[in-house]
Amino acid sequence: MVSTYLRWNPGIENRVHRCIHFLVVLGLDLIRILRCFLRPRPPDICIIGAQKSATTTLWHALNNHPEIASPRLKELHFWDHFTNCATRMDRLRYICTFHTWTEIILLKFFRGSKRIQTLECTPSYVLFPFAIAELQKINPKMKLIMITRDPVERGVSQLKFMSSKSQIPANSDEVATEIVTYCKTDKIIQMWGALQNPMTPPGLYPRSDTHRIGSVCHRGRYDVQIAAVLNFFPGEQLLVIDYKTLLEEWDEQLKKLCVFLSISVRKLIRIHRNKGPRGSTYSGAHEALRAYYDSHPLCAGFYPH
Repeated sequence: MVSTYLRWNPGIENRVHRCIHFLVVLGLDLIRILRCFLRPRPPDICIIGAQKSATTTLWHALNNHPEIASPRLKELHFWDHFTNCATRMDRLRYICTFHTWTEIILLKFFRGSKRIQTLECTPSYVLFPFAIAELQKINPKMKLIMITRDPVERGVSQLKFMSSKSQIPANSDEVATEIVTYCKTDKIIQMWGALQNPMTPPGLYPRSDTHRIGSVCHRGRYDVQIAAVLNFFPGEQLLVIDYKTLLEEWDEQLKKLCVFLSISVRKLIRIHRNKGPRGSTYSGAHEALRAYYDSHPLCAGFYPH
């Protein structure tokens, strides 16, 4: 009946055909857009460490660059909780976090750039060769950024941070010193020794040991961490920045960083984030940390005597 009606009404038939043509073209365009939305892309840049070393400040600065975009959540913590070996589906789930919708919306419509690089910032990745190995499998050309800070100051800052989160008693120097002593026990030393194997998932051990109390000393072992990273990535894909130099020479260091990342050099505003709480200086823990790092000569190049 419809065809008969249209045969006798050529004007209406033309309008209907135009509407059908418009809907078909619109549908094809929507399919193309959806394919762009659903096409995953691995991250291009990752800030892998160290905790309490201005990683949040740097992440905010880079995220404001028109050629860089990242997920809303700063730290994904995707690879530092596995209890078994990662599968292809796990890697796909990780990559899908970095959809190209950021490129379509942020760049082409708002920022006016042709292409962006995706950024992740999880400072605990540098502790686990398992995580570094997975990053290398996902994107062998990924560029890594690591900020090193005086490990003693970094350790004290972590203790203050844990105190502010009520993970340890506030302003208790005795507890802080006990934590440093706990990091020297055979149990923790054996744990970190096992975790240096890229096949050992971090989730096999309690999170309190791998991320909190048991990590205070090991997070400052930059010599071990950098050596592990270089087992999977060439040196030209790793940029190590000194914490004090970054804060004192912000503009100059950001220029070098932009060149390293192959993005346009721009002046990026520094926003202080995660300022540590003021209170106890943890003098006992400070001395214990200093003694610990003095016993590891390879750490000497990362802090002043």
